[in-house]
Amino acid sequence: MPLPKSVEVGGIKFKVVRGPKTKGDDDFGEIDTDKRVIYVNPLVCKTEETEWMTLKHEVAHAALYVSGIGYVLKGKDEEALVRMLEHIMMPSLEKLTLLENG
Repeated sequence: MPLPKSVEVGGIKFKVVRGPKTKGDDDFGEIDTDKRVIYVNPLVCKTEETEWMTLKHEVAHAALYVSGIGYVLKGKDEEALVRMLEHIMMPSLEKLTLLENG
């Protein structure tokens, strides 16, 4: 399934761009919180599954930004929290949603 054109995080709409933020960028993805744009780099994300995983990772960054936590966490602290959300919280919520919907 292709990526959506936008995602809403905490009531704020973020545009999703399937491309690198800058030419020569070798990151899987990146978020520009000022412009409210999430970039998913198809040159690095070789599969659709990797693109979706990258989008979820960047959505976790967006959640920290929207909540205000992103302003006090920087560098490795923010990345550690994002990875916890991405690998523990999000899969748990997805499983709960599946159970709830039968």
